[in-house]
Amino acid sequence: DREVVLEATQHSVFGHGFRFADAALKSDKTFVLKVVSINGFALEFAADSLKADHEVVSQAVRRNPRALMHADMDVVLEAVKTNSSVREAVKLHGRVLQQAAHKFKADRPVVLAAVTSDGFALEHAADEIRADRQVVLEALGQQAREWQDADAKKKENIFDNVRAYLRRTALKHAAQELTGNVAFMLDAVRVYGLALRDAAREIKENREIVCEAIRQNPKAFELAAKKVQDDLDLQPKHYVTENHIALDGMMAPLFLVNSAMRLSEGGVEIEVERLNGEGAKIQFPEDANMGDLANSLVSRFRIAEGLVHMSVSG
Repeated sequence: DREVVLEATQHSVFGHGFRFADAALKSDKTFVLKVVSINGFALEFAADSLKADHEVVSQAVRRNPRALMHADMDVVLEAVKTNSSVREAVKLHGRVLQQAAHKFKADRPVVLAAVTSDGFALEHAADEIRADRQVVLEALGQQAREWQDADAKKKENIFDNVRAYLRRTALKHAAQELTGNVAFMLDAVRVYGLALRDAAREIKENREIVCEAIRQNPKAFELAAKKVQDDLDLQPKHYVTENHIALDGMMAPLFLVNSAMRLSEGGVEIEVERLNGEGAKIQFPEDANMGDLANSLVSRFRIAEGLVHMSVSG
């Protein structure tokens, strides 16, 4: 019954009322146009031929822009080329930014949406956007999330691609002024350690940056300069393999590092305090670093997010 299907679709979440409609109705363009005009997400359950129909897709997107996620890929590309629904399109398939007009490639919010979906979309951004620190870090963040979610086999494939000349990481497409900047590269490898692959040569020789890259991803050790790899202290099995230091702008609790005292039996005792007054004295070996302190704070204070800001007095 068409009226029943329309009523069910109108009152269902994400158009699921259309899911159980008869196959003949799902292939009826006139009827599907009515359905998606009241709930664009119902496009998901239309016949494949109608997901590739520009009129049907346009009607669905007018009702619910995110319905574009259920359209045929050729229609998505066409939407980008004709400047319609560009932001929704790049949210779904970041690299369709390549097909967009230059004004969108130079549009910061559009490019941010694209690199959040696919870090490699940075390749198609305008030059001035590829020099934008936040955009580049977001592109690397997408790749870091992909690594984190990958199983062992996929991680192996990702790393093989990173080492390959053509693929590498999103940093490959960043402005050179960033890839050779020490302050930026510290942030970059803290987001995605494998970004070290595309850093300038002098950055790969920078012990501090290599340390942070290994902390974020132990595989970054293989991407460092040879003379740094020869440093036994940086061997991944001896080094902290996860970075808990929050970057500027990240939401994370702040700890005040009030004092550090050398212990007679060796090592140091560091006194820390949260803004709510909660504090602790933590002992470390003398060669401990700020990363070790951050790791200890996350563990001791049970920081669910796994990240902390630290402010050192004096």
